[in-house]
Amino acid sequence: FDKMVGAEASAGNARLMLLMMLLLYPIRATHAIGYQRFRRLAFVGSPNNLWRPSTKIASFGACAHHLSLQQQALARGNKALAVDPLWSWEQRNTGTNREWATHIGVWRHYNASGLAEQPIFPIPWTSGRLAKNLRLSDGDTFDLWSVLESSAAGLFNGGNLPNRTSDLHRDLRATFTKKPWRMTRLRSLLPSSYPCTWPEEADVLRVTIVRPGACTIAGVPYIPKLPLAQSTAADERAQNITVPHPLVYEMWLSESHQGVPEAIKSGLFVHYDAVHGNLIECFRMKELALFDGQLLRDPAAAIDFDLLSAATAGISASSREHLTTPHAQALLRGVPISDIVEKAQWQGDVRVHHFADGPLGGEVAWQAQEVGAQDFVTPSSDSSDLFVTRGVPHGDMTEMFHSLVFDDGFYAKVPRHLGLFEDGISLEIGCLRTQDCGGGLQRLLVLGDRSQGGFHSLCHEVWAS
Repeated sequence: FDKMVGAEASAGNARLMLLMMLLLYPIRATHAIGYQRFRRLAFVGSPNNLWRPSTKIASFGACAHHLSLQQQALARGNKALAVDPLWSWEQRNTGTNREWATHIGVWRHYNASGLAEQPIFPIPWTSGRLAKNLRLSDGDTFDLWSVLESSAAGLFNGGNLPNRTSDLHRDLRATFTKKPWRMTRLRSLLPSSYPCTWPEEADVLRVTIVRPGACTIAGVPYIPKLPLAQSTAADERAQNITVPHPLVYEMWLSESHQGVPEAIKSGLFVHYDAVHGNLIECFRMKELALFDGQLLRDPAAAIDFDLLSAATAGISASSREHLTTPHAQALLRGVPISDIVEKAQWQGDVRVHHFADGPLGGEVAWQAQEVGAQDFVTPSSDSSDLFVTRGVPHGDMTEMFHSLVFDDGFYAKVPRHLGLFEDGISLEIGCLRTQDCGGGLQRLLVLGDRSQGGFHSLCHEVWAS
């Protein structure tokens, strides 16, 4: 495990020993999640040959994870392939050039009570601008150097970001190294710990590119079973232990602009307490590519955010042109996403990554296209049977999720409190796409089963005419 998450992976060491191939069979179900059967496939892959399977298939038996009805329906007739451990490293568009590439953005921070009181166009308690700079260090590493206005930092990293002397802004710097599945120990990124009685995957953050150029998630797949979290909370109260045990999820949806991939990026960052279950931190992220590289060559130099914001005014306006469409107006009024998709009769292009062997195991992926609007399912809807709740009447999903809508056509559905979930759990973000990218809607679903160890499936969907 330490070699997997701690050591640099050699570029030449791309040979896979054994990964999973997933074959899904049709199941006649109407609501709930169901078990599926899996098979195993041995194949050789490399960063330049990520999807080439051999013909040797061995029996794998029944998988312990649950899959939703939606995944069952979408995967029929679509064979899954094992994913190379370096897939999410090789497919990234960030930190791939020797020169700094910059996005100018805004971070808006919200508290839980504010989200509950005003879920449509919630009001942030603080917000501010940032310049995110990325460059390739060498073949195995890339650097992040973000410069933030003080008001943009919020509670991120406990609010402890160093001040700059050149312009009184804040610095956030990190170096990322090539590793299988882009796994990193959480404690190396945030002030955190986890109880000695918890499994080692509780300290692992994993980055997955679900669809290149469109969807990425970084987060901790592991969620403690509810009885374990409750017993840990009781023990720590008795011992007066206050060390944080974070569960963090950084989710991104991206679009190209003028031929530049991921020029428009919209995301959400949520941070929960793994023991007590409360939502500690939630902020929206919107970042736009800075096309004039002359404006910011050296992140160490003093930064004028007014100048940089003016330089991205054109792409900012383009990113909002589609908000006058009837679909956008319906979303901004709070109409359920499923109703919008059904009325428009959009078709889906769906890609799924599945952690076939737990939070530290390999991935399999499959894709389904021309999916009918009738297969659009929202796990957090009142009609879903995905969840077993604690103290919440069945069907009263408003008490379990923050269902948020933002003024730029972005929406999110995230748990109010992890203590409300005993087994099935989900995260969801989505946004309307610009006309340059074909219009319609894209979304990320993160599905899991708390009783089985946490999140196990990542689903990116594009719905359009």
